[in-house]
Amino acid sequence: MDSRDWQEPDAHAIAVNVLTQVTPGAIVIFHDSDETGKADRQPTVEALGLILPALKARGLRCVTVSELLAPSPPQTRSKLPGNRSNCPGGADNIEYNSGKNGLKVTRGR
Repeated sequence: MDSRDWQEPDAHAIAVNVLTQVTPGAIVIFHDSDETGKADRQPTVEALGLILPALKARGLRCVTVSELLAPSPPQTRSKLPGNRSNCPGGADNIEYNSGKNGLKVTRGR
C-alpha cells in the first residue's frame, strides 16, 4: 500500500493514511526522495514513530520481504536473545482511533 508520503503531507496525515488502510501481510511503501531530490522526508521519519508502535499494538510485526514471502513462517526477531520488539520505536502505551488527531503514543521502557 502507498503511504502517500510523496504528496508531502504532515506526519499525522501519513500515519492516519497508513493505519486506516494497512492489513496483515501488507507491504507499505515509503519514499526517500522525489524526482528533484529536494523533498523533505522529515514528516515520513516522524510518521514512522507513530506507525510502528501502533502496528505493534495491533499484533503486527515488521518483517523483510523475503520473510513475508517465505513458504513457512521464519523465526521472528523477538524470539532471539536481547531483542525487545520486532519493530523499532517500541512503545508501552498506544491509543489509536480513526478520528482527527487520533494517534497518541507514550513511551516508557
